[in-house]
Amino acid sequence: MQFAVDENGIRTSINSSIKGKPYKCPCCGSEVIQKKGDIMIWHFAHKSLADCVDYYDHKGEWHRAMQELFPEKNREVFEKTFMYRHIFDVLTDKGRIIEFQHSPISINDFQKRAHDYLLRSIFEETKRAIWVFDFSEREFSVGSKRYDWNKRARKMYWSRAKNLFGDYRNYNGQAQYELWMFISPYSSRLDKNVNIFFRVLGAYSECHSLIGEVYTKEEFEKYITSQ
Repeated sequence: MQFAVDENGIRTSINSSIKGKPYKCPCCGSEVIQKKGDIMIWHFAHKSLADCVDYYDHKGEWHRAMQELFPEKNREVFEKTFMYRHIFDVLTDKGRIIEFQHSPISINDFQKRAHDYLLRSIFEETKRAIWVFDFSEREFSVGSKRYDWNKRARKMYWSRAKNLFGDYRNYNGQAQYELWMFISPYSSRLDKNVNIFFRVLGAYSECHSLIGEVYTKEEFEKYITSQ
């Protein structure tokens, strides 16, 4: 985690933390230690994760880079209600939740968090949460066909489809979240065969074929930071 709270409850970044000073997790309140080595990205780590239901400590370079598109005040925002306690990767000034997912997540955990975030967006009258998955190490094929109704739209083929994104099956328009994928297509007829961000609009029954919008890294960053 990038942020912890000191003995006075002041939110403190790992870069601003003081060696030897005690800090606690904002989610579970348990003690955390400072990890300021020469190899891994600096972060706070729990002494024990037994009581923290919403967190694992070290998040990789891609995840950190995505969060750092936003000011510190918008990163790792803790919120507790009678229904849940979560630390959002990003909570924008407009009240929109953005989650960046690189590590594996179970279907149950994903669906539970997506449902909590949907209820929050309804109660707070904000847009539904955005989930961005890093699938750059997976194999995808992106077609070249363009659609008259949307010049960005392409069809993507995914041999190892995931039921994780069942909300997007059959274009039912009932998705609880806005879904993005960061991918590196192994087969592509796009202008350049480079990493792209793919905003999913809908999927066929088993999610092997998806229709979505193609964004470059720069276009994605402009979009995501406007939320």
